[in-house]
Amino acid sequence: MNTTNNQQETDITPKLRFPEFQMELRWSNKPLSKLANRITSKNKSGEITRVFTNSANDGVVDQSDYFDREIANKDNLNGYYIIELGDYVYNPRISTTAPVGPISKNKIAKGVMSPLYTVFRFHQTDNDFYEHYFKTNCWHKYMQHVSNSGARHDRMNITNDDFMAMPVPILSPEEQQKIADCLSSIDELINFREQKLAALKQHKKGLMQQLFPSHNDLQASKQASKQAIVYPKLRFPQFKDCEGWRVVRISDLLVEKKRPVKLENETEYCLVTVKRRHGGITLREVAKGKEIKVQSQFRVFTDDFLISKRQIVHCACGVLPEELDGSIVSNEYSVLNAKENVNITFFNYFCHQPIVEKSFLDCSSGIVIEKMLFKLDEWMKQEFYFPKNPKEQQAIADCLSSLDKLISEENEQIGRLKDHKKGLMQQLFPKMQ
Repeated sequence: MNTTNNQQETDITPKLRFPEFQMELRWSNKPLSKLANRITSKNKSGEITRVFTNSANDGVVDQSDYFDREIANKDNLNGYYIIELGDYVYNPRISTTAPVGPISKNKIAKGVMSPLYTVFRFHQTDNDFYEHYFKTNCWHKYMQHVSNSGARHDRMNITNDDFMAMPVPILSPEEQQKIADCLSSIDELINFREQKLAALKQHKKGLMQQLFPSHNDLQASKQASKQAIVYPKLRFPQFKDCEGWRVVRISDLLVEKKRPVKLENETEYCLVTVKRRHGGITLREVAKGKEIKVQSQFRVFTDDFLISKRQIVHCACGVLPEELDGSIVSNEYSVLNAKENVNITFFNYFCHQPIVEKSFLDCSSGIVIEKMLFKLDEWMKQEFYFPKNPKEQQAIADCLSSLDKLISEENEQIGRLKDHKKGLMQQLFPKMQ
């Protein structure tokens, strides 16, 4: 259904305009087909073998990078569309971050795209304004209106004519460039912060590989003698002459604690959970004046170490923070305490070594990984190398905690910049009817 071919151009204006354009003409709109052409040139010779995809989060990327493998058959690319640098691509597949599918600009190189995508090229080469515009939701209402309600639940069903009839804003090239420059400068800040964040994470990963003995060292020493001593590649100066790391069982370090509680309806309780992969403890639910439907629960306190019995293969374990002291967990978790001379914060980092993460899987049973059950008793018998000196444990924990603090601060800065950009875009772009 082509609902806008005969649509009259209407006056629109954003909530926020730069001062030098306040007295300029109001914005109007035109169908996309007036500003751009669909690109349908096929790769008939099959010479172009670089295949792109358009992802909701990363935009136009190499298919092999996005899927970690080639999806398209390199011998059957004749029907794929040729896409040039600067062309735009619409992917009809919907997702949480792209509820009507993403439109992205090709900023990589010449390549080919699946004919399932819609490729178009603006008449004007300076079109960065529209790259930012398609990152908003201002055009979503139109897409939802013209899409076929009988479409697959994960894909928009829209004709090429209806897509190219989409109304897009018209304004002076100077104002377009001003808006594009403003938003691009924020993107540069976000990109800089994200690069810094990635560097911090990589630095932490490399540092942990130096501060903990390697997997090969552990295996070789274990095979030689359980009494053998190993030394990490990097050691703080004050500990370089101290005793090395020796073999211990997990049961030498931790002890299980069970503190069953009876919930009363009139009491407020905080039920906590452990994040997969990150190990962070978060509030899952607050029940006020009503029963939490869990078969049994355990009271947990600051510095308790929680292990998920169902998600430990995803490294779902961590230390309860002070702000959640006195909360409860379901019987889906094991609760452990550190024994004397064991620093629980250090132990938390210790658990995120690859060899320890592997032990979680080794001590779990089941065919489907998401439903595997963790065998705590078996894991408590596992042997690893561990530093005896509590001060060395504390020094390593403090070092890694300081890095985690920097990582957290960078994440917060990136979040604030993205929120600022999102709010600014809502003001700079008008809703298209």
